[in-house]
Amino acid sequence: AGQAWRLDFFKDGPILDSQIAEDMKLGILYFCGRDRALRPALIIRASRIPAELCKEECAVRFNRLFMFCMEYFLRYMIIPGKIENISVILDLRDVSYSQVPPIAALMEVKTVLSQQNAGRVFRFYICNMPYVVRFVAGVVQAAMTERQRQKMRFITDIDDLKKDFAQIGRA
Repeated sequence: AGQAWRLDFFKDGPILDSQIAEDMKLGILYFCGRDRALRPALIIRASRIPAELCKEECAVRFNRLFMFCMEYFLRYMIIPGKIENISVILDLRDVSYSQVPPIAALMEVKTVLSQQNAGRVFRFYICNMPYVVRFVAGVVQAAMTERQRQKMRFITDIDDLKKDFAQIGRA
């Protein structure tokens, strides 16, 4: 099923950096730091999504960005037998209600995430969740498998997140 999904997703060829350059400049997704096991951390800053993109189109553009980052990770950051998965940090600080995509768009994003190799994402951290987003998170979680829910960590104290990440350059 995963291979058929990939063939369909990439039916028009690979995602080129030039195709997503403008969206990358928004700073919605980027790699920054590593966890304690040196897995790269993919940061998702939802507040940087312009409100006008928070329609059905948002999911398509986000999915292209996410898949580009995953393909980049697989090509340039993986070390077979040592580092084969990533940690994802979803930062919801300053997310407004107008930036919450429709449920259909969230389900499309969930589909892309679920089509990744089961071990590709080690853990999914969700930080700074506003109260208004908790309802949407409940809907998305209800559609997830038990294994996917086990990988999620809701962070209420940022010091809890720091415990899982490498403190590079600090004594």
